[in-house]
Amino acid sequence: MTEETPSVRLAMRVIEELIAKGLLRESSRKTFLAKLASGKVKDEDWKLELELATPSEPAP
Repeated sequence: MTEETPSVRLAMRVIEELIAKGLLRESSRKTFLAKLASGKVKDEDWKLELELATPSEPAP
């Protein structure tokens, strides 16, 4: 995405925060930026990314 629309700028800020908090993987930055800026992130996308980005708790 080369065009810096307000949606892209906001998506970039959100993505940075999510990566900093460990809720989004760096490797997913480009994909999520495009989807978030265009409003095309689905529930399944968030769920999968959170599962992959956050370590699961060990079984008791």
